[in-house]
Amino acid sequence: MGTITSINCVTGDVTTYEPPAPTLEESQAAMLAQLAAIRYRRETGGIVVSGVPVATDRESQAIVDRIVKAYDDGDITGDVDFKSPGGWVSIGEATIRTIKAAGAQHVQACFSRERTLSTAITNSEDHDDLDLIDMEAGWP
Repeated sequence: MGTITSINCVTGDVTTYEPPAPTLEESQAAMLAQLAAIRYRRETGGIVVSGVPVATDRESQAIVDRIVKAYDDGDITGDVDFKSPGGWVSIGEATIRTIKAAGAQHVQACFSRERTLSTAITNSEDHDDLDLIDMEAGWP
């Protein structure tokens, strides 16, 4: 943060103020909040499975789970129409199960990366340590 300057409109006096630097704890808290937002963006950013773009937002994951359950329950037996971010495709049971597994692995990898970075942030001993953490690198 830089110097804050204010001018009194009545007297014309100029006042400058240098806000205190954030504490290590404040910086860590801010980074952890930013990290959660990055993880969510990565988690829900989608993947490609067997050439099919697949949304990984939570609603799309739930739809895939329901389709797999419908196969398990015998409610669906053939191919299903599936709307991916790339458009409509017809896919079979094996492909939807592959999509479900890949989505679950992707989400877990995002949470694992967040945990690793979270640990690095909370274990940092000073601001220099925090400055070395690249929160954008290493994501699936």
